[in-house]
Amino acid sequence: MTLKRSLLIGLTVCLSLTACLQTYAQRSDPKQDYLKARQRLIQSERNLGPASLLVMSLAEEKANSYLQRLKQQEIERTLNAFPPANNFFLMKSEIDKSPLLPIFKAMPKGAALHAHPGALGDFRWLIGYATYLPNCYKYTGPDKMDAWLPNGSLAFHQAPPDSDWHLVSELRAIAPDKVKFDEELYQSLTLGVEDLPARTADLPAFDIWPEFEKCFARADGLQGYLPVYREFFRRELEVIAGENVQELELRAFLSGPADLSGHSAGNQAAITEYRQYLKEVRQKYPDFQLKLIFTFARSAPPAVIAERLKTALALRKKHPDIIVGFDLVNEEDPRKDKAHPLIDFLDLFLQTARDARTQGTTLPYFFHAGETNKTENENVYDALLLNTRRIGHGLALIKHPHLMDLVRRRGIAVEACPISNQVLGYIPDLRNHPGVHWLRSGVPVTINPDDPGMMGYTFSYDFYEVFMAWDLNLAELKQLAMNSLQHSALDPEEKKAAMKSWRVKWGSWVDWLNSQAPKS
Repeated sequence: MTLKRSLLIGLTVCLSLTACLQTYAQRSDPKQDYLKARQRLIQSERNLGPASLLVMSLAEEKANSYLQRLKQQEIERTLNAFPPANNFFLMKSEIDKSPLLPIFKAMPKGAALHAHPGALGDFRWLIGYATYLPNCYKYTGPDKMDAWLPNGSLAFHQAPPDSDWHLVSELRAIAPDKVKFDEELYQSLTLGVEDLPARTADLPAFDIWPEFEKCFARADGLQGYLPVYREFFRRELEVIAGENVQELELRAFLSGPADLSGHSAGNQAAITEYRQYLKEVRQKYPDFQLKLIFTFARSAPPAVIAERLKTALALRKKHPDIIVGFDLVNEEDPRKDKAHPLIDFLDLFLQTARDARTQGTTLPYFFHAGETNKTENENVYDALLLNTRRIGHGLALIKHPHLMDLVRRRGIAVEACPISNQVLGYIPDLRNHPGVHWLRSGVPVTINPDDPGMMGYTFSYDFYEVFMAWDLNLAELKQLAMNSLQHSALDPEEKKAAMKSWRVKWGSWVDWLNSQAPKS
């Protein structure tokens, strides 16, 4: 059934309901007639979403019944503080108690299409490993964000750059409480409850973005050092594969590992490293796939972006199996001087498209666009006109019905990142996230983790949140997982193999889920 046909059916039902209402009072049993019409209206509305067209097996129907019972029990358990309606940092300990969380951890999720390297992994492991290595220093001076150097930055040096840098080992040695010292290091690299204002309700305009950017800056010099780089980024792939993800697409700067002098090995070295990590992870997860979307900061000047686009095109031509496209990141707030909208780089994008055709290759775009609360966000217009393959976040789309219709008709997937959207202040109550509207109105939507390690969680929490917040059923969960593979950057043969493998995993998970249900 097409969306157009579903809409026509819905309109027909509504018109017939209007006619019926006029005659209910004249019938022998008006209440029963009304209730039947009401059920038809509810069903016609539910039939709009593509998940309603999925034919569910008896095993899936049984598993769905069990999931719905668990959902109701979870609603009752969290009656006084419904997790999706409250800040994730305040609710994580409650979610940890939920019997649904291990179910979603085991669920075959398909692909994670929106994630950032350096923000996926286990930051407690990072502190416990990296900060105990020799030559690890901490910057104790004032913030210098123009130099990407906030107070608390961690990095490796042969010798301290100046008097504001001190060996972490020496600072730890004189700390009265070494466990607390390490906890404070962890908190400096991650977002958590300590970063929320004391009374959030009194500060609705609280902006956590500045601290978010500082977390990345503080971690850069720590993660980039070659011995740490190799361990941490390999473990990132293991973490996401362990969440039952078959394919990961990373927005990566690809600067490569650095030595004690701070010199980075560059793009080719980064790709070589990632290929090796993928090979190692596949020993445990043989069908795991990795793709890289070459990325740079939208705050950079046009001359720098021009060079990055040339680099991206060259890497795409040389490594088409792993380099799949280009994106720009950073906050989109136009009030901030360095937040360049896509239109500022239009000439560069058009020239890159011409260069790609000349070279017999392509450079697909996967743009972050509409990650904002503002009604007007021109990035969503330009992302569509520049033929973006997917839209990262896309929150502003809900305020642009024509653009949303174009996204639906062109089959452009929106990468929803629910917990990230809540933590960064865009959707305080996840019940109001536009993703549920996209899902049920035919816009291809996928669920994604964004920066879970830096926010202290793993990908399965995102599925818990949307299952509860959006009142999903098993068919809709299945549709979300299928969307992620169907709209991935895998080539046709890879996609076919991935879908085949996912269907087997999904069937096994459904059977396992049914085995967990209490016997009636």
